[in-house]
Amino acid sequence: VTHPLPRLVMNETIFTIAEARKNPELRRIGREMIQGKVGFVPYRSLFTGKEGWMAFAPLATNGWSLGVLFPRTELMAPVNSLNRTVIVLGVMGFAVLIVVIVLVAGTVTKPLRGLAGAAAHIARGQLDAPLPHVRARDEVGELALSFRSMQVCLKKYIDDLTETTAAKERIESELRIAHDIQMGILPKTFPPFPDRREFDLFANLEPAREVGGDLYDFFFLDDRHLCFHVGDVSGKGVPASILMAVTKTLVKAKAAQGREPHAILRSVNEELAVDNPSCLFVTLFLAVLDVVSGSLRYANGGHNPPFFITTGTPPECLPGTDGMAVGIEEGFDYRSNEMVLKPGDLLFLYTDGVTEAMNVKKDFYTEGRLKETLSAVRDLPVEDLVRTVKESVQEFAGQEPRADDMTMLALRFRGDED
Repeated sequence: VTHPLPRLVMNETIFTIAEARKNPELRRIGREMIQGKVGFVPYRSLFTGKEGWMAFAPLATNGWSLGVLFPRTELMAPVNSLNRTVIVLGVMGFAVLIVVIVLVAGTVTKPLRGLAGAAAHIARGQLDAPLPHVRARDEVGELALSFRSMQVCLKKYIDDLTETTAAKERIESELRIAHDIQMGILPKTFPPFPDRREFDLFANLEPAREVGGDLYDFFFLDDRHLCFHVGDVSGKGVPASILMAVTKTLVKAKAAQGREPHAILRSVNEELAVDNPSCLFVTLFLAVLDVVSGSLRYANGGHNPPFFITTGTPPECLPGTDGMAVGIEEGFDYRSNEMVLKPGDLLFLYTDGVTEAMNVKKDFYTEGRLKETLSAVRDLPVEDLVRTVKESVQEFAGQEPRADDMTMLALRFRGDED
């Protein structure tokens, strides 16, 4: 009926054009139009070659079928315009959203960045570093308050720690001085009497702490009587070291009066037990040896019995004297035993720090192990003997810290064997 090409008007039909162009789709559309169907199908314009759409439907008045062709661009123009509008609005909205997110994130993270910077300063020891002021009452505000509280607590802790460290260093310095003083009152020069050939003597004390409660001493009462003793104060630390010094002084003072061993212990016990609010006491073994005749008189105040080693027999403990520790009860009567040493006989005095030394398995060194060690080293010089026993105890204990002082004294009687 109508077409942009005049030569086609009233001269061609949809079927002739379909045949000429060999277009089965166009032929199918024609048949559906003749059959009175309604359709809306894609179609390429024969005039322009552009993509488009064809809508067809029958006319009720005359039985014709009317088909209208219009370009796709015209049909989709509103949709494309809407799409462009949506895209523009989306891009703008996204940009606005990003700006809002940046602003909100900056508001939230700014105090956090400030707190992070302050934490870095605090970690470097700058405890007075300023903290950001946060007015919000949310989690960030609570975190800022926690940081401020931590800063105050750290400053107080470090101040307290500085004071404590200074006090500890002062105490350690005083303990080192006390250790030097305590070790200074013990005889450490060996042989102690180089001009005396009647005996060999060596002693060693290893405190478990800076200061300890073990003690030993030896001195001549006259030209031929040697007094020697080994003791162990109950407790540890400074109180034990003070009582150790007092006991050593008392023993020497009482022995200078020419008393028997049991009388010396009795006199020292009376002095220590009179005023003893701390209830400290001392186990003490004391002996007086006649270096000419070999006569040995001794008294034991609750101390480990020394080992006696003579030629041809294993080490044996000296018989006890049933004396209790010194400083516990006034008026206790001690008694003395007497024996005669032969040239070559050895006495080994020690404190319980030797036999009660523990290893990592919490096993004790024991008197039995000490007895075996003494049997193996009995013929060594007294200094080598003591050092070997000490090394044996240390090897047994390994890395386990010592819990008690360790004191040993070895005396070998020689008499007139030269």
